[in-house]
Amino acid sequence: MKTSRILLVTALLLPGAMVVAATPAQLANAEAAAAAGASSSMVSKMRNGSALTLADIQDLARLRVPDDTTLAYIRSTKASYRLTTEAIDALRAGGVSDRVLDYLLLTGPLETVDSGRIYRPAPARGYSYRPFRTAPGLGRFGGFGGQHRGGHHGGRH
Repeated sequence: MKTSRILLVTALLLPGAMVVAATPAQLANAEAAAAAGASSSMVSKMRNGSALTLADIQDLARLRVPDDTTLAYIRSTKASYRLTTEAIDALRAGGVSDRVLDYLLLTGPLETVDSGRIYRPAPARGYSYRPFRTAPGLGRFGGFGGQHRGGHHGGRH
């Protein structure tokens, strides 16, 4: 009973006590953002190595932090961003460059739609999906799905 309480207290306190250590490159990016005039909360977030929000990225663009600095920091956090059309429009209106937007779009999860249908490519002309064990019934030219079955199609008739 006592060990379960200790584990519970540890589990509750551990996430708050965990601090993500920033890499030297992230610290350099944080200093570049601070030099550009970024807010102290954003700079402290970057010094901790935390992921930036879309509003933070828009603020960096507004402060004219170079795209290379912004992209280097976003890459280093390995954060994933799910962008809607409205978010893309807001980021563009906020001055975020196409380079940064392209990278943000690449980080997002791949959206798939389950239509309930099984996709099969259209068959090539003259090709049949018959198994090979029916080879004797495919005609004298073999494997063309009966297109050549029953006679010669060239020359005189």
